[in-house]
Amino acid sequence: MLGLEYEQHLIDRLNSFHLNGRPAPDIAAAIKTGHGLPAVFVVYQGPRVLPGAGDLQGPVEAMWYFVIGVKDVSDQLTGARARAAAAPIADKVVAAFRGWMPPGSGWPMRLTNAPRPQFAAGMLWLPIGFLTTSHSS
Repeated sequence: MLGLEYEQHLIDRLNSFHLNGRPAPDIAAAIKTGHGLPAVFVVYQGPRVLPGAGDLQGPVEAMWYFVIGVKDVSDQLTGARARAAAAPIADKVVAAFRGWMPPGSGWPMRLTNAPRPQFAAGMLWLPIGFLTTSHSS
């Protein structure tokens, strides 16, 4: 178990908070067209074997980015309005996942670092990083 088994649970959790949770492949169309925004895209960043886990018999962390996509073309110079629109969504994402345990995990999710936000053509992409932990066996 490398963490991929949690993807649908994460999307369902976003949707239970009315956050328009979407799988990662949907982000390409949103970037191209801006349709379907605002939304939160669930992007798997892969596993990391924890120290002492040896041959994957121990816990494995998986990093997830929840990428908030917001479109507001009224302020393309600074992006202030897009950031203002993204802020309450970001708060809800953190509230939804900080300390929550995905089914079968046994460990609560933890907030972690994420890449910096990107703003272009009136669209803001704000990633929020979380870690899940699972046993690999």
